Amino acid sequence: MDLERLGLNKRQIKAMDDVIKKGSISNKEYTSLNNISRKTATIDLTQLVTKGLLIRVGEGKRGIRYILPNYAKNTQNGDDPF
Repeated sequence: MDLERLGLNKRQIKAMDDVIKKGSISNKEYTSLNNISRKTATIDLTQLVTKGLLIRVGEGKRGIRYILPNYAKNTQNGDDPF
């Protein structure tokens, strides 16, 4: 999948690579990864959710993580996603 063709910025592409390797990312991890503000991170991550590339899971400020849609499906089925 060519992420640039989907209209992602460099920060979002970097984050998608990180999620693919680690399985998830938090807003705090995104801000650290890209050296940006929390507000910018929220906007970028929300765009990734809107495009269907990530799913937001969890509740509260610190409990929210962003995962790949296939990862969510696999873990709900009890399959090992890796």
